[in-house]
Formats: sequence, structure tokens, C-alpha cells
Amino acid sequence: MSMHGTKRTAVIALALLGGLGAGCGPGGGGPASPATGSTASAAGGPGAPGSTAPGPAVGKLEPDPSTRPTTVGLPMMEQLECDEGSSTVRFGDGKDLRLSGVDGLSPRSSGRNETVTTCWGFPLIKLTKSGTTVSAPDLIARTELFHTVPDPVAAAQKAMAASLPPGGERKAVGEPTVVTAGTLAVACRHNLADGFPMASCFWASYGAVGAIDYFPPGGTDHLSMKQAVDRTKEFAGTALRDTTAH
Repeated sequence: MSMHGTKRTAVIALALLGGLGAGCGPGGGGPASPATGSTASAAGGPGAPGSTAPGPAVGKLEPDPSTRPTTVGLPMMEQLECDEGSSTVRFGDGKDLRLSGVDGLSPRSSGRNETVTTCWGFPLIKLTKSGTTVSAPDLIARTELFHTVPDPVAAAQKAMAASLPPGGERKAVGEPTVVTAGTLAVACRHNLADGFPMASCFWASYGAVGAIDYFPPGGTDHLSMKQAVDRTKEFAGTALRDTTAH
């Protein structure tokens, strides 16, 4: 793991942890409405551990409002301070979460142009490995705007399947949660990154797709699925700005 150019002077360089092995203990634009539920698939079926299919979403997505966000701004999230930029905590060796599975969509800008947002809470999350303790943010988010996302539920599921593939560097834990809220679809799953318990969510509206990595509160336990879904709705509902007619 390493730290590149964070604005938090209190954060110890995570390069101290570099080279250590795994196994550490430790929308189109409007605010999203409350989630309608979650899915838990039977073992071996869609959404089961090792499956690339997160399973069916609970709830019905609202129709396309025919408006699209044109800007990704800093989200307004309770008890979090957010910064824009590509300076992030990095696990390295392919373990960092990326927004994948969106190559078939047409971006609003020329070529891929994702926005990276890092949000910090207080007290800072502490991660410990091999006797070294460092500070970490509450979340790192990647967002990209598109001309049209025809099926937000399918887009969120595809992003999850591509970003957390079976046999990948991230190890899936338990079953995924897939919900809809207004024009927003959210798919979340617990996983391990270099041994650290992460909660990763993938969301999509009719004009944007995003991925959010949630670090473990207390440094040792996954953020709950409910909290991850609620935080994702809060992020997507306040970060997408300047809507225009499609």
C-alpha cells in the first residue's frame, strides 16, 4: 500500500506497508430516494460467492427523466470532508478498485474521464499491518458521466462483475446487495483488499456510473451493507450537478 500526495498531513506514508503480503487481520442529477430493499441470492445462483452475476435488483427503477448531469462536484455527505483529485490511498498490485465494465457506453467527454473523490471522517480510520498503523479515508469514489446509460441496473451489475471478478486480486465476501432508489441503481459487496475488509459499491443513473470503495470503520470490520447503500445514495444524489435536457 502507498499514499500519494494526500492533503491530510496526519496521514503516515502507506509506503511503509509496501511489499508486505496479504492476509492482514485487520440518477440523472436529482437526490436519490430511500432504498427499496436488497437481494440475497441462494448459494450457487446469481449473486452467490464466486458468481459474476450480482442477482436481480429489488424495487423498480423510475423512468428516464430525459435530463443528464454535466458536472461531478464535491458531494455533501454528513460528517465527511471531501476533496477532488487523483491523490488516493493505494493498495497496489492490482488491488485498487477501478470503475470497469463501462466500455460500451458513450462518455460525455472525449475518451474516458473519470472524477476521483476522496472523503475523510473524524476520527480518522486507522489501518494496522505488521505492526505499522496508518490513517485512511472513509471512502474513495470514481465517477464518470455518459450521454446515456440505457439500463442503470444492468450497468451497476456489470460494473460490479467487471471490477470484482472471481479469482481477481480482491476476494469477495458473502453475497451482494442490489437495490434501486428513484433513478439510481446500487450494487454493493463486501470484499478483502490486501486482507483489509472493504465494502465496494457500484451505482448507475441514466447519465452516470460510479464505483465507491468504503474503508473499514475501526480498521477491522466491514462497513455494513445498509450503511454502504445509504452512503452511495447520498454521494450520487449530491455529487451530480448541472443537469441538461438529453
